[in-house]
Amino acid sequence: MKKISLIKVQTRPKLSTTTKLHIGLMTLAVWIILGLTGNLGNNSFLIFFSAVSTHNVNLTWTAPGDNNNTVGTSAAVYDIRYSTSLLTDGNWAQATQLTGEPTPGVMGTAESLTVSGLEASQTYYFGLKSADAVGNWSNLSNIASVALPVNATGGGGGGSPTTCQSTWSCTGWSSCSNNLESRTCTDLNHCSGAIRPEETRTCSVAGGSDEEPQLVEPTTPPPGIYGAGSLIRTPDSSALYYIGTDYKKYVFPDEKTFFTWFADFDIVQWVPVAELDKYGIGGTMTYRGGTYLVKTPDTNKVYAVEGRGRLYWIADEATAVRLYGSNWAARVRDVIPGYFASTYTNTNEVLTGYPNGTILKYQNEFYLVVNRSSIRKVTADGLRVNRFLDSLAVEVSSLANYSLRSDDISAKEVNYYYLR
Repeated sequence: MKKISLIKVQTRPKLSTTTKLHIGLMTLAVWIILGLTGNLGNNSFLIFFSAVSTHNVNLTWTAPGDNNNTVGTSAAVYDIRYSTSLLTDGNWAQATQLTGEPTPGVMGTAESLTVSGLEASQTYYFGLKSADAVGNWSNLSNIASVALPVNATGGGGGGSPTTCQSTWSCTGWSSCSNNLESRTCTDLNHCSGAIRPEETRTCSVAGGSDEEPQLVEPTTPPPGIYGAGSLIRTPDSSALYYIGTDYKKYVFPDEKTFFTWFADFDIVQWVPVAELDKYGIGGTMTYRGGTYLVKTPDTNKVYAVEGRGRLYWIADEATAVRLYGSNWAARVRDVIPGYFASTYTNTNEVLTGYPNGTILKYQNEFYLVVNRSSIRKVTADGLRVNRFLDSLAVEVSSLANYSLRSDDISAKEVNYYYLR
């Protein structure tokens, strides 16, 4: 295959066949960020884990097509196997074959299968093959590995008593007086001695809540050739990074997180590893605030997300239905426990209204929730330029509970245009 040199281009060049292949693979929206390696072959495709718990793994993949993925019809059958040793073509026949695989869908369909009854603390390797209607089998997919967490054991008699953990339900912030606003919080668990005095803060400023830093346009040159707001990756890895206003790189843990921020991969730049190394490590991207609800496989608690991954617990189904409708569960996404614990911040507060960052759709117009009680209208240009995804908007029947600000969002606003 002809070697491609990576260069920065300002115009829209005619794409080579190899470049089109790279873009085609990107648009399959499949990821192997979680330590996976792969080898794409005939009718092969990538698989990854969207959920992991002590004894279960949820595999997710994209359905292949026929004739080397050039035909949109589906494959006929899947063969998914796993082993505690690295899977290869040589030991494929000895690996454990799963049952209950779904019937392959049309090429590009997202598919999944939960594997249960696995052993805690064990490392497993998963692979997948598919066959067409006349029995032609694909090459082995990439091999996905996962180390299951240690099994949590319950304590017997004589152990330490369970500590009461407070869960706070807070009122909305009061109206501004002398440049201060306040709120009160009560402990839903009524833990003994749990007292949270009235909170005060400086009144929210125009453009968003002061609960998270306001972003500003960088004034210094970047360490490399790519500035803030860029999406970059290398040919040697499927990890995709966002360059923040601090010129650090933030990785997207999976496609679900990515698609709360961007609708497609159009602005992704392919760069050499040496260029990527010029940018410091910033951290992991969380779901965009106000989009999906999140949980982990090891808890029934569901949370709403605000900026910087701050979590607010939805304490009961009545609240979920009131805010997101009877089909609210369709907005819930599982987050891998490790990322959930290290990347998100639990505020230990209960959600009472839409989180900041939520796009509301009312009478075919769109509005952004900016500080729980205030909204700003977002025009079509404002949606496009700031990359707000109207497909994730929450449709409401009234805006009576909100104060509509007069400053519509109709152009690029730094605090919304940049992600970090």
